[in-house]
Amino acid sequence: MRESAMPASDIHRAATGNSTAERKARRTIRLGESQLAVGFAVGGEPGARLSRKLAMPISGDTLLRMVHSAPLPDFVAPTVVGIDDWAWRRGQRYGTIICDLERNCVLDLLPDRNADSVASWLKRWPGIKVVARDRAGLYADGTRCGAPDAVCRWRTAGTCSTVWERPCATRSAAIVTM
Repeated sequence: MRESAMPASDIHRAATGNSTAERKARRTIRLGESQLAVGFAVGGEPGARLSRKLAMPISGDTLLRMVHSAPLPDFVAPTVVGIDDWAWRRGQRYGTIICDLERNCVLDLLPDRNADSVASWLKRWPGIKVVARDRAGLYADGTRCGAPDAVCRWRTAGTCSTVWERPCATRSAAIVTM
C-alpha cells in the first residue's frame, strides 16, 4: 500500500471540505473573520491597536484592505422608510435623509428639501409600504406623488417623549425613594 504525501488531518479536511485556512494563506479563516470584524467596527489604525491587544496583530492598512475587499451584503429593497431633513451646514443648507427603519441604516441623502426629489426617489422603490415623516407638508406632497399606495405616518417629538417618559419615570421614582 502506497503512503500519501499529505498528513491524515489534511486528507480528512480535503475529503470533508472543512478547511482551517485557504491554500497559501497567511491567516486562518477564523482569524481573518475576527480581524475583519474589528476592521468593520473601528477601522484602520484603531483596529490595529485593538487587534494587537487581542493578540491578533495586523497593520491598519491591511485591515482597510480587508474591509474594502469584503463582499457587500445582499441589498434588500426597503419597505418601511423614514424621511427627515438634516443640515449639510447648520442654518445655511439643508437636505433630506432617507432611512430604512427595519434595518436601521441610511439609504440616501438628497441634496435638497424638495417634494419633487422625494417623489422621484420613492418612485424608484415601488415596494415601499410605510413612510414615516415629520409634519412638513413638502414630505407629505412628495410621498403622495412618489408612493401613493404607501401608508404615510408622521411622527412628533411628543410621541417620542411619551415613549421615553415611561422608563425614565420608573427610574426617577426609584432614585427618589433611595
